[in-house]
Amino acid sequence: MNLPADHKLRDAVVIKNPLSEEQGMMRTTLLPGLLDVVARNLNKRNKNLRFYELGKIYSKGAYPQAALPDEKTVLGMVATGRKEKEWLYGEEEYGFFYLKGVVENILKSLGIPAYTFKQVQTVPWLHPGRTASIFIDEEELGIIGEIHPLVLEKYDISQRVTFSQLDVELLIAKAQERPVYQPIPRYPAVSRDLAIVVPDKVENASIEKVITRVGQGLLRQIRLFDLYRGQQVTEGYKSMAYSLTWQAEDRTLTDEEVNALHQQIEEALSQELGADLRR
Repeated sequence: MNLPADHKLRDAVVIKNPLSEEQGMMRTTLLPGLLDVVARNLNKRNKNLRFYELGKIYSKGAYPQAALPDEKTVLGMVATGRKEKEWLYGEEEYGFFYLKGVVENILKSLGIPAYTFKQVQTVPWLHPGRTASIFIDEEELGIIGEIHPLVLEKYDISQRVTFSQLDVELLIAKAQERPVYQPIPRYPAVSRDLAIVVPDKVENASIEKVITRVGQGLLRQIRLFDLYRGQQVTEGYKSMAYSLTWQAEDRTLTDEEVNALHQQIEEALSQELGADLRR
């Protein structure tokens, strides 16, 4: 897994009487077992794969001073290959954004709206440009990312694999057990597009956070529909286009109200994130 010698995942609990040499330590992550499953299936020419495991991982924590090691239930998922074209749906890659959608569906089905993805580049077994930590409020739920090519090489895997691991105990603690009813809106929605140019280091989550705050409760949906780097965009910057849906519960919004909100959003994005409006 490309782990440095002092990495915490190497600090595993050793079993005194293992069944085999390969099973001589308690696992600290679900990833190796899932990659073994992927490798065995690829060897049998099964290339379009999606697997999950709900299980426990172990860390020393205060052990051996404490009676037992720390034990945590986690959900591990891997996806590789692609979904084949059907009469109703087109072909789809089982990559980062597919698995990100799976994670988001899990969170939404549990009634957890306040989650964010933050890019990270310091996970040794994941690709530095395709990895994100997942947070609920300010608590880290887990990780999602594409497996580093050097790790795949060690497992004799020749195609991209995306992995995610989530803290099930935190999911349960944050889940909303009782659904909340929302009446069907009586007044029409208004949709507007917003295209901005921002530095490469600015994340989508930061942009959506500013837009939501300035939206004053009238913003119903934010959808990123275009990301562009290349000609007509300065090097070190990217163009991002959003579709914003506005709706009030007690009235039909006027063009003047929506225009004013967009003006406030543009000013806030410029001041806080260095964004320029693209027309």
